[in-house]
Amino acid sequence: MNVWIHIVLLLGMTTGLNAQALTSDQRDFLNKEIRFLNESIHRMVIVFQVYENYNSEITKHVDLPTNDGIKNTSTHLPENLFADNNLVRRGDSPLELYEELSADPMKDQMPVNNWSLIQEAKGVIDFLNKDRKKMDNIIDNEDLEKFSNIQMIYGEIEKALEYYDKLRSTIKIFEKLHLNTYHAQEITPDKKQVYTAILELHYDVKKLVRQLRADSRSGVAVSVDKLEKEIGWLRACVAKLESTQQQSELNSVVVSIEKLIAEINNYLENKPVPSGYEPFGRGYYYHNYELLPKINQYGSGYVWKLEEFFKKYDWPVVNLLEEPHYLKVVYPERIPIEMMAGDGIDPDENIRELIADQLPQLEKIVVDTAEDAPKAEKVEEKVIEAAKKDVPRPVNIIAKETIRVDSAFFEISLFDHLRKDGDRVSINVNGQWVHERISLEKKTTKIELAINSGTANYIIIRADNEGWSTPNTIGISYKGKVTENNVSIRKDLKTNEAIEIRFIN
Repeated sequence: MNVWIHIVLLLGMTTGLNAQALTSDQRDFLNKEIRFLNESIHRMVIVFQVYENYNSEITKHVDLPTNDGIKNTSTHLPENLFADNNLVRRGDSPLELYEELSADPMKDQMPVNNWSLIQEAKGVIDFLNKDRKKMDNIIDNEDLEKFSNIQMIYGEIEKALEYYDKLRSTIKIFEKLHLNTYHAQEITPDKKQVYTAILELHYDVKKLVRQLRADSRSGVAVSVDKLEKEIGWLRACVAKLESTQQQSELNSVVVSIEKLIAEINNYLENKPVPSGYEPFGRGYYYHNYELLPKINQYGSGYVWKLEEFFKKYDWPVVNLLEEPHYLKVVYPERIPIEMMAGDGIDPDENIRELIADQLPQLEKIVVDTAEDAPKAEKVEEKVIEAAKKDVPRPVNIIAKETIRVDSAFFEISLFDHLRKDGDRVSINVNGQWVHERISLEKKTTKIELAINSGTANYIIIRADNEGWSTPNTIGISYKGKVTENNVSIRKDLKTNEAIEIRFIN
């Protein structure tokens, strides 16, 4: 069933659920459906780690000058990760729960029949288990020097990403479909107040997590402000319960959510993430490794604690849904993303030869400030010869632009001036390569530079590739104490351009 049918179903069903409480049997069945979804999320964590490992290792494999292969696959794991009962704390496998749900006549007696959503989730976990074994087979048995095999691995990770997103959409629709069901539970007023406060807090935690997926600092900041107020309200509601034991256990849940907020504040304060996760982005790291373990069961998160609490004290309520991981694909620095489409590339091509053709080896270049350099009409032009005779390609470097700076320490911003098409450049300052193979693919790259006062200084911008829409197009923005400059240059692999830096007091 596609998403539009789900939306129609959602609109049609929710109106019929106003103030409708479930029978005990219906609630048990709905909670078992929720448990199936949550247990699927738990096992998908293992598959997520497999994909992330393959992504990191194959990227490293391509970027390294040697052909070191991947040493770890998931072949040591159970044949079916979603059928094994020993992988997580509870021991109920998703496939076992699915079979029980399929055979239960209650699925046709629910006020809202969301069986199609359960079937979609089942399709997701079936694909992921099959696909991770396909990846194992490629990595264990195929030649990882062949372009087609590298391309296939990234293609499979991209497919898996779509399935992770599909489960996330399924969870969101499921939650919306049962929004009124959650609020229609028949419990005592003091418990109802606590349960309602928990629901509101949980909805907003989910919103915050989804803001992290987009790496939206402003969205996250707004969500945090709201959560802090809701935590105060939840504590006030918990204090009204007659049982001090229940108060104590629920307050421990509140502490878990407060720890979650503390991690979000680290995100907002730009605390660094482990270096291995920098290519994936800060939102990705905080979403998957700081917040989800504080929500989901595998990290003793608050959703699992609440489920255990409701069961222990016999609260007749519907349990909460957890949140799936956010899968992302990171490509090697040495290969533009567009190359993975493979248009015009021989599938049997050796990946290292392909890289060598696309990205020539770095060479040392010494700046020659010859006085007899040719002059341009408006700005100086100096021809600078490459110092080494054995450079793979001869390089003429022409200083076509001049930037006047008012500080010996300053910052420049590099960006793809035209279409973002995979351009990569290297930066040389006064004969020293200070930054190599910078990608201009996604966003502006800021670089801090230092120059010598009282002498001529040159920044050499070298095109390491021409992207997929030649020539390489680079925009450079400089802002100093007072002065500002904007320069755009068009380059190819035959010439490099230097920008003269003039220090002015």
